[in-house]
Amino acid sequence: MKKIIGIFFLLLTVHIAFSQDIVWVKKNGLWGIMNSKGKYILEPQFEGYSTIFNAPQQYKVYANGRWGLVSEKGKIILPPTYEDIKWHPHLKHFAKIIKGGTTYQEYNNERRKFLVGIIDKNGKEILPPIYDVIQYYANHFRVGIDVPNVREGSYSSGGSWGLFDEQGNEVKEINHEYCNPDEHVILAKKDGYKKFYGYKKNQQILETSYASTSYLYDDLFLVEQNSKFGIIDIHKKEKVPIIYERILKRDVKDGFVSFLKNDLWGVYKIGEGEIIPPKYKEPLINYGDGMFQMNSITFLDATTQQEIKHQYHRVFYFHEGYATARKNVPQRNNTYLINKKGEIQGEHSFLLGYFENGYWFLRLDEMYWIAFNTKTQKFTNKYKDFRNYSSSTKPFKYGFLKRKNIWVIQNNVIAFDAETTPQFNDYGIKLIQDNYQAFYSFSGNLILNDTFHFIHPIDDKRIMAQPKNSEYTFIYDYKGNRLKSLNIKPSFIYPFNNGKALVVFEKEEKDIFGSRKKTYSYIDTEGNLLVPIAEQIKDAMSFKNGITAITRDNISWILLNDRMDIISLESFESVGISK
Repeated sequence: MKKIIGIFFLLLTVHIAFSQDIVWVKKNGLWGIMNSKGKYILEPQFEGYSTIFNAPQQYKVYANGRWGLVSEKGKIILPPTYEDIKWHPHLKHFAKIIKGGTTYQEYNNERRKFLVGIIDKNGKEILPPIYDVIQYYANHFRVGIDVPNVREGSYSSGGSWGLFDEQGNEVKEINHEYCNPDEHVILAKKDGYKKFYGYKKNQQILETSYASTSYLYDDLFLVEQNSKFGIIDIHKKEKVPIIYERILKRDVKDGFVSFLKNDLWGVYKIGEGEIIPPKYKEPLINYGDGMFQMNSITFLDATTQQEIKHQYHRVFYFHEGYATARKNVPQRNNTYLINKKGEIQGEHSFLLGYFENGYWFLRLDEMYWIAFNTKTQKFTNKYKDFRNYSSSTKPFKYGFLKRKNIWVIQNNVIAFDAETTPQFNDYGIKLIQDNYQAFYSFSGNLILNDTFHFIHPIDDKRIMAQPKNSEYTFIYDYKGNRLKSLNIKPSFIYPFNNGKALVVFEKEEKDIFGSRKKTYSYIDTEGNLLVPIAEQIKDAMSFKNGITAITRDNISWILLNDRMDIISLESFESVGISK
């Protein structure tokens, strides 16, 4: 095999990703799949393809205006027969299949005729594309037909509704005015009557003899009979007797129930009975944790039966013994963290606060936050907000991104001052601030500060990085100590893959566009150059699973293995390799 001397720039405008040593290649305008030995496992035949985040072993393929599926082994799972195939996080491992319909609906912000169905991750059709709308709730598919004004991804009313399980078995017929599953129950409505059904066995669990029935939470229902109210569970067992003139549905929390009896208000605790007898003329509003507001300045602790006067204009819900409260003062910093006795916790007032996973997160000002651990009753040090980070919850191997700048890693609250999203890898967390990088361990310890051009972990013991004021690159340990100086001056090094990293060197001379010329090479984990710098290579890509691609003319791409052998005698118009 001919050896190629040189290494190359990662072409950002060409999509490249490698999975199980396969590569997508474009020949004569069509895409196919080739393996690392240069053999086709799927001949070029598709006009386009795309990767699928929710199904990493598959690809969407496009031909003649339709979409289908192929596996990474080159097997055609579904021929291109659908107008679209859409994966979405709320569908879990399922996808919607789209076909033309008979009535106009709204799809991708345009009015068109379409019908939807469902396939699983293996391409098996669970529900055929014959429905106006399909929505996924609590491991069930809620389907509707003859539904007016369907808007993709939104809740729709009207028409006829039914329910199917994840295997495509019908749970409720498509003849209900309303049919919706919850975590424990299914609520179906037909001919104006609401009925609740057992979740797994589809057995009816509540008769319709009640004048009204509404779901509360877990397996509890608020029911009305003979103008009296009570609470029953999914097995029809009374949890609160049906004897009360009124029960505040929205205030049933943590097993505490505010009730009206003989025109007086009291508190019922499920499992214990009337713990506060009916003696109050005003409703007792449940604020969580057994705390009830009696009036604007008084709380009632239902557990201790103490009346607690407070000085706050507004108190928010209690969580694990604490709540945020606001004083009616003109300053913006007028929110405090208080305990059940109304006592202020800590030395600060705040702009706002919210509770999540055992922590109260409290904003000091426009930039800084602190957090309060309800178990240890201690505050963290203040930290900065991620100004560009949106509110989201993102699971990760080592922890969870909860909101904006707050990362909960191994039960530690750690936060970072960074312009861009923190980058996780198997060894730590990399941050970018003012175009320079820092590196943290998963326990939140700073390993390298924020004055590096680039930082790349080599393994679980070493890190390769270039300091801000140096042209040289060094290897560090995970305590931040320098272990070795490399005898190279790269302008950039890409992350390691299979023990190799692509290196970019810039020359002082400029190209026709006024940019400094670049040359490329590879280094190993010790920082040694693997091949001489080759100027004849125009562009190149980093290795992924032992394969890379290069071009001399920006037109024809050549595939190479990690020994720098050409793996195919063909050249390609473009290269795109999956995830």
